[in-house]
Amino acid sequence: MRDPPVFVVNVNQDFYHLDASLDLRRYTPGSSGAEFAARSAPQYGLPYVVGGPRQRVLIVGAGGGADVQAALAAGRLTWTPWKSIR
Repeated sequence: MRDPPVFVVNVNQDFYHLDASLDLRRYTPGSSGAEFAARSAPQYGLPYVVGGPRQRVLIVGAGGGADVQAALAAGRLTWTPWKSIR
């Protein structure tokens, strides 16, 4: 999908987080989605730059999936999302 939507998630009328693709190739250059991805992708990819190569990662609180996208973009072959429900 070209130019996928960016979703703003609010809880009780308060901002919670944004959900969107982090892949710049999916957006038209200069669009608001492309600007969001350009700002967000580096922070999600930082653990894979600092931590070096790993074959597996554990993603705690996968939420909207940005952490999973970053793991896949960094070439991680196996990832495990984990969410604690109390």
